[in-house]
Amino acid sequence: MHMSNSTFDSVVVGLGSMGSMALWRLAGRGAHVIGVEQFGIGHDFSAAGGESRQFRDCLQEPEFRGLLRSSRTLLKELERESGRRMLWETGGVTFGAPDDPLVRTIVQRADEEGVEIVVRPAGEASRDHPMLCFAPDDVVISERASGIVRPEAAIVGAVEAARTKGAGVITGRRVRELREDDDVVLVSLDDGSVIRARTAVVTAGPWAFELMPGLASGATVERVLLTWYPIVDETPFLPTVFPTWTKLLPDGVRAFGVPTFDNASVKVATIESFGVTAPDQLDRTPRIEEWTRTNYAAQNFLRGVGTHPVRTSVHMEGFTPDGQPLIGKAPSSDRIFVACGFSGKGFKMTTSVGELLAQLALDGGSDLDTAAWSPSRFAVPRVG
Repeated sequence: MHMSNSTFDSVVVGLGSMGSMALWRLAGRGAHVIGVEQFGIGHDFSAAGGESRQFRDCLQEPEFRGLLRSSRTLLKELERESGRRMLWETGGVTFGAPDDPLVRTIVQRADEEGVEIVVRPAGEASRDHPMLCFAPDDVVISERASGIVRPEAAIVGAVEAARTKGAGVITGRRVRELREDDDVVLVSLDDGSVIRARTAVVTAGPWAFELMPGLASGATVERVLLTWYPIVDETPFLPTVFPTWTKLLPDGVRAFGVPTFDNASVKVATIESFGVTAPDQLDRTPRIEEWTRTNYAAQNFLRGVGTHPVRTSVHMEGFTPDGQPLIGKAPSSDRIFVACGFSGKGFKMTTSVGELLAQLALDGGSDLDTAAWSPSRFAVPRVG
C-alpha cells in the first residue's frame, strides 16, 4: 500500500490487544485504514501474551457491562472470519467463605443483573471439580458463561481478517510523533515516512503514555508476572473438563487459574503488579520472591500440581489512578482517539473496544456512554 499520496480514513498506532481489533472493525466498515506495529503481530512485549486470559461477564466488573454485552458475539464473528479458534467456554468457578467479599459481590450482582449462576456448598461442588481444593465451609459459584481467550490467536486473527478486508499493515516501525495539521493527523515513523489520516487511533499500550506526554497524570507502567505449575496428569486439567477459577487470598489479592494448553502445566497467577517500569526498560527476569503468592495458591487450591513453577513470563500493563481505562477522544484533540491503561482488565472486552474505537474514529461518537473512561480526566493541562 503506497502512503506518499494517500490520506487514510484512519491510522491505528499499535496492533496489540485493542489495536488489532480496532483495525479489524475499521476495515469491516470499508474504511481506508492502515495500522502500525513496532514489533511483530502477536508479540508478547506488552500486556498481551501469556497463552490465555479469563473471559467472563460483568459480575466482577459491572462498569464494563456495556462493552461485555457484545464482546462474545464479536469474538465468535472473528473466529468465523479468521478460521482460528480463540474462545474456550470452560465455565468459571469462584469460591470462598460465605462472608468472602468477592463471593458476596458476585452473588449480589448476579441477582441485580439477572445473570445465571449456580451456588453450591463445597462438598457438592467437589464432585464436579475434583482438582480444586475447597475448604469445608466454602461457597462455590459456577458461571457457565465464563471461559478462556487465547490472546495471541485473537490478535493474529484480527490482523489477518483486517488485511483480507483491505487494511494496510506496517510492522517493525515505531511511531515517533503524532501531530494534527488542519483536517488530518500526521503520523511520523522512525524511518522518516509520514502517514496522513483523517483520524488516528492510539492503542500503543504502555507506550501511549510516552507517545502522548501529559495523557494521564499519575498513570504507571507496571510489571505483571505469570506462572505455570507442572501437572502429574493432564487429563483432569483439559479445557473440556477443568474450569477457569478465581479465589481471594488471605491478604485480599485475587488469584486465578486456567486449564492446561500445553498438557504439561497449568497457569496460576495473581492480579497484582511487581514494580513500576518504563516500556523500554522492562525487566523480564522473574525473582523467586515474586511467586510467593502463586505458590500458596497452587499448593492450597489445586490437587495434582507441583509446588514451584516450571515456567514464568513477565509482561507489563498500564495502570491509571482509578483503575479504569482511558477510552475516547484524546485531550485537546478532535481527531485522535485513545484506548489504553486498562489496568489488567482489558482482554475480555477487546472486540467490543475495537468496535467502539471504529465508531469513534468514523462516526465521531457512539451510543455507549464512555464518560467514565474519558482520557481527559487525568490529563495534564498544557502550558502556554
